[in-house]
Amino acid sequence: MDHCSSWKGLECDEKTGLVKELDLEEAGLAELDLSKNALTGQLPAAWGALKKLEELDLVKNKLSGPLPAAWAQLASLEELDVSNNSLTGPLPAALASLSKLEELELQHNNFQGTVPQEWSALKSLEELSLFENPGLKGCLPASFKAQKVELGRPKGSSSSSKDADEEKFADDKDDTEKGKAKGKEKGKDAQDAPGLSGWC
Repeated sequence: MDHCSSWKGLECDEKTGLVKELDLEEAGLAELDLSKNALTGQLPAAWGALKKLEELDLVKNKLSGPLPAAWAQLASLEELDVSNNSLTGPLPAALASLSKLEELELQHNNFQGTVPQEWSALKSLEELSLFENPGLKGCLPASFKAQKVELGRPKGSSSSSKDADEEKFADDKDDTEKGKAKGKEKGKDAQDAPGLSGWC
């Protein structure tokens, strides 16, 4: 098959037949897996134009910088995994517009600030992982508890995810210190983001 003539967004060298340019937007890309490639640099804000992208996996690279607010334009996005990188900065409130987002993996980074209350609009969200982000603080939107969002946990944790969530994010914020102490006894806090506690 002549991919150069049959695939949208693909341009090849006329002599060698090798790909020389790929327009991801024109190609209508639905899945992009660039995990474990030792990629460096910052996340491209321009990827917000990939309107048909449903799954984006960038786990285990060496990416830095912020999570682009422009990715709020990824209207079809269902799964986003940027875990195990060196991403920093606040979590963009604009991502609340990702109405189809089901899984959001942000663990093992260096995000700072709070979890945006605007994220309560993520009604399709089923799983959220924030552990190993020591710079995060504050509380989680109460709507996450109501819609039973599963909070990701470090590997090797012995108790169930549900038990851990109830233990770490107790309704009574006065139990925060008690919850931290209990987590330390087990060796790992449920989310390993000691600044996060309670629902709000």
